Amino acid sequence: SICVPSTVIIDDGPIAMSLVEQGVGLVYASVPTVAALVEAGKVRCVLEDWCSPGPAFHIYYPSRRQVPVGLRVLIDLIREIRPLGL
Repeated sequence: SICVPSTVIIDDGPIAMSLVEQGVGLVYASVPTVAALVEAGKVRCVLEDWCSPGPAFHIYYPSRRQVPVGLRVLIDLIREIRPLGL
């Protein structure tokens, strides 16, 4: 357990990575995003079990019983390409 005195939320990847390089905090990022920095010894993975292997799909849509056909096809395609949990 680590005591964290405050929380900062940043939605700008380059700024977040700059702060991490300076040792200001932690960032949750995909392995390809941080690979060069890890190889150079500038940052390190601290929660290996939580490392993201790469880009993921995120779909946000209103919860309705009848999802539009086009959206349903897209969701099914994404699940076929990248099954849940993989």
